[in-house]
Amino acid sequence: MKTVFIKPRFNNVPLHWLYKELKKNPPDGYKIIMPENDDINKFSTILSKSKSPIYKKIIYHVNALPYILYQLRDDVQIPKETDLIYAAQHVVSTEKSWIVDVELVSALSGYSDLTFVKGIIAKKLKQKNCKKIIAWSEWAKRTVLRTFEDKSIIGKIQVVRYTTTAKKLEKKKDDSIIRILFMGSINPGNILNSEYKGIYETVNSFLRLQKEFGDKIHLIIKSRIPESIRTIINNNKGIILIENTLPQQEVQDLYLTSDIFPHIGYETMNFSVLEAMSYGLPVIATDIFNTPELIHDSKNGFLVRPPNVDRFYTKNELPNEHSLSYLKEIRRIRSYMTDNLTEKMRLLILDANLREKIGSQAKKTLEEGEFSIENRNRLLKIIFDEAT
Repeated sequence: MKTVFIKPRFNNVPLHWLYKELKKNPPDGYKIIMPENDDINKFSTILSKSKSPIYKKIIYHVNALPYILYQLRDDVQIPKETDLIYAAQHVVSTEKSWIVDVELVSALSGYSDLTFVKGIIAKKLKQKNCKKIIAWSEWAKRTVLRTFEDKSIIGKIQVVRYTTTAKKLEKKKDDSIIRILFMGSINPGNILNSEYKGIYETVNSFLRLQKEFGDKIHLIIKSRIPESIRTIINNNKGIILIENTLPQQEVQDLYLTSDIFPHIGYETMNFSVLEAMSYGLPVIATDIFNTPELIHDSKNGFLVRPPNVDRFYTKNELPNEHSLSYLKEIRRIRSYMTDNLTEKMRLLILDANLREKIGSQAKKTLEEGEFSIENRNRLLKIIFDEAT
């Protein structure tokens, strides 16, 4: 049994659910270990302190160098039994064999401007003991390829899908009410982030549909919400608001008792989308970045493509979210996205067979093929074997 140590970007910051899922379901012959962190590192709080566009723009341009220097410090404690270091979206300074994964290439610079640290990152990625660069999607791979032209880097890139297990639990049926579940962020510092996740589009669509279907539909919101819509939400008996952390069992119950999962967001594919699909929920998502690699419109979910979608991208196909124009574009097309979301939700509300068909195909996507745990572990085992 060999040991893979997942090294987080920051000390004392819990690793993402993606890595915890990998620890629970590792490739054959490997044990995954990672720090068990509860406290929050001060450096990381600076990065997540605010989601205001101006703050994001400033951080985007100045954060990369201090971020890289932090990652390359020499005081990192690597467990002695480690056979391979798995760096969670950052480069490392080590003589041991290591691999790195990326949601997109700018993750390597703390989701900041790569311009002034590109050379430092390239030098680390070219090292012989950097064995593989794991891209979470084909889109992520393209962002790396368009940033680094060195053949020794390009040859290390491989796509391995992040995923979750398809749940074997039976959904709890209540045909009298259609429950629509919106999952956002419960971090108090990420209020604006709910706008990037489509909170306004979801609420506005629900209010329109409520006029048509009345108390036959409910909206459950698990997220912090902008104050501008709090009164509307609090005064609507058909909307249930949850702004606190829930035990895992209660989160599971939300998925099991829901019927539709709208996520008209303007970010990379959210993990809650995978989780919803794993429970057999029909998802409505935005046709942007890596999401269309998972969801095929009208087959295992629904996609809504924004008009002028190119405005959400910048150089090397990266998200343009650090730009002040990004949020303006989200707000400009809100009515269009709301119209399309309303249309898709109406179809699902009216047709129980369609909900069942789409949800079943969504779950099947995670049970079979490239998004299955089996396929992920098959690829990771090859990578781990070659690296160790």
